[in-house]
Amino acid sequence: MTIASDDVGLRHRTTVFLSLLPPLKVDRQLAVAMVAASVAIFVVLAPFAQVPLTPVLGFIPVYQSALFMSDAITAAILFGQFSIQRTRALLRLATAYLCAIVPHTLSSPGLFAPGGLMVSGPQTTIWLDRL
Repeated sequence: MTIASDDVGLRHRTTVFLSLLPPLKVDRQLAVAMVAASVAIFVVLAPFAQVPLTPVLGFIPVYQSALFMSDAITAAILFGQFSIQRTRALLRLATAYLCAIVPHTLSSPGLFAPGGLMVSGPQTTIWLDRL
């Protein structure tokens, strides 16, 4: 890690990858604030968990398309970082993103077939996503 300072005393972190830098105090505070906000939102919305929403037919195809693209882009970025850093952890993570796309897409109910192409139950996609 290289830290360069100017005359004002501000610290500028310079490196090729942000993942190689240790977090600053501000970074940790932001992370704690985000976790606290997520917990607060969960507590506020938890009573509404049993309220059924109106079904939207186009939701699953749009959601799955966005998930497919975000996983594919993440895998491409991680493979790019692996080509520079050559760490096994990046290779495994990129491969996991790439391999998670196919079963998740094929098991999504209502995307290609009413029950999904893997002839699975309504909870299969959720459990594949958790693995």
